[in-house]
Amino acid sequence: MICPNCGKDVPDGNFCEECGSSLHIKKETKRKPAKTKKKGEEFSKKGKTIIGILIFILCISVGFFYIEGSKFNTAEKTAEQYRKYYNNQQWDKIYDMTNITETEFITKASYEKVMANVTGELGEINSSNDKDSAEKQVYFGSDYYCNVQKLNKKRYFFFDQWELADLKVDTVQVEIPYIQQCPVSIDGTRIKDIYLKEEEDEKYYDIEVLEGNHTVTFEDKDDFLSQDTYELNTGSLKELSLKYSNKQVQAAKNTVINFLKEWTNYLGKKDVSADEIQDYFYSKEDAESFISSYTVYGGTKNSKADIQTQPQTGEIMESPAKNFKEPYISFNASCEYTYTNELWGQATKDTLSIDEDFYMVFVDGSWKIAM
Repeated sequence: MICPNCGKDVPDGNFCEECGSSLHIKKETKRKPAKTKKKGEEFSKKGKTIIGILIFILCISVGFFYIEGSKFNTAEKTAEQYRKYYNNQQWDKIYDMTNITETEFITKASYEKVMANVTGELGEINSSNDKDSAEKQVYFGSDYYCNVQKLNKKRYFFFDQWELADLKVDTVQVEIPYIQQCPVSIDGTRIKDIYLKEEEDEKYYDIEVLEGNHTVTFEDKDDFLSQDTYELNTGSLKELSLKYSNKQVQAAKNTVINFLKEWTNYLGKKDVSADEIQDYFYSKEDAESFISSYTVYGGTKNSKADIQTQPQTGEIMESPAKNFKEPYISFNASCEYTYTNELWGQATKDTLSIDEDFYMVFVDGSWKIAM
């Protein structure tokens, strides 16, 4: 055998006769090298899932971007969106399609309210005019159309953008009664004093609203009006005629009745002063006018009349809490008196009847007589 150390051919044995080295060498078992996983192999399945989800989201985003971006990129597409929203009565969507100049009273909420009773549907788009124009009329059928206009800005940076040029609703001026005791709102928006108009004998709010139905509400804390809320239809009525509550009507009548009873102390007196009865009247001039009409000659300082027919009031002739500076009620009242006439030194019993259309004005918290 060959010695693995010195290479000599020596007899079989345990040691080499030449160099003494051991002739038995353990064979090394060759181990297969462990497989090393390639970089990324251990998360490839998870990674593929994530990448797939990201690609899906990207596709959805691109699709959404294109669909939403191109939704209003032509006049016809914009009109088609209008038709869709109109037929579904999505008035808020239509409102968002236009760039209307809002005010306190022209808002999305007021537009939805005036459109609430609209019925019917729009048919398919028939045609549009002026193909190269930045403003077009797109027709639905033969007579109904919407106006659309092209904007200078792009939608989502890339797409042309068209919008409605108007809401197909006109505006109108309305007069809302001014009642000092009752702040007023229209469609939930308080009307400020900047809209208050004052003329010779009128005082009212003058505001611009969309044509249609509106709700006018008075904050009536003292039971001044017969009702707090009124519906205003601008197509048939541009003013509100309010009515006073029974409480206020009776208060006005009581003012007259109490005064006519009080008048027994003044009817036959000489030189009745307007200051003595001023509390019942709207102005001193009104008091003087009544004195000149219903005092009698021949009375004395201590004269006192007697009521023959108790004061009574008739039906209301006018109750226009509408647009006057001070609310008023007009009704008839009557009373008959007997009094002693001492004219020319003779005392005789005479009668005096008051049958007057009394014009009652509410001022400073109470009803006054205006002549």
